[in-house]
This record gives sequence, C-alpha cells and structure tokens, in this order.
Amino acid sequence: MKYLVLSLYVLTFTALAETKVAYKCYLDYQENSIKKSMVVKRNIPISTANQLPVIVAQQGVYAANGKTLLPVLVVHECAPVDADFISLSAKRHEENQPD
Repeated sequence: MKYLVLSLYVLTFTALAETKVAYKCYLDYQENSIKKSMVVKRNIPISTANQLPVIVAQQGVYAANGKTLLPVLVVHECAPVDADFISLSAKRHEENQPD
C-alpha cells in the first residue's frame, strides 16, 4: 500500500510538471535598429510561469519572415491568455495587433 501511494504521488507530480499553460507577454524588441512593441503567446510548463519574462527575453522573437531571430529589449508584462493585461498600453497593443 505504501508503494502504491508513493507511485501515485510521483505520477501526479510528473503530470503537473509537464502540464503547460498559455501565457501572453507584452514586450519591446529591436528590428533594424528600431524599437518596436508586440504581444507574444507562449505555452509553458506551469513550473516555469514565474520565470516567463526572463525566458522570453532570452529566447527572443521572430521577425515577420519567421526566420530572423530578433532581440527582446524588455518584457513589460506577462499574463495568462484568458486574463487581461494590467497596463493600458499592453491592452491597446493586444487589441490592435493581428493574430
């Protein structure tokens, strides 16, 4: 019985560690020496949600051609995709950005 409980605990922990959630981040990036803003969406493991701004900044974003990796200057805010951004500029940018 003890081994059954232990194995269920391990399986539950593994399932939670692999569960991904959808987040969006409002950020500034640089393209051809011009500072631009955008909202990006990422599916990440729940366990890394607190580190998302750092992860997004390190990974960069892709240009419209889908090939060129551009540097992220600053990540202003991240939120679950079903939640609203806090800042007004992030909300406006999300409304005006095509999917």
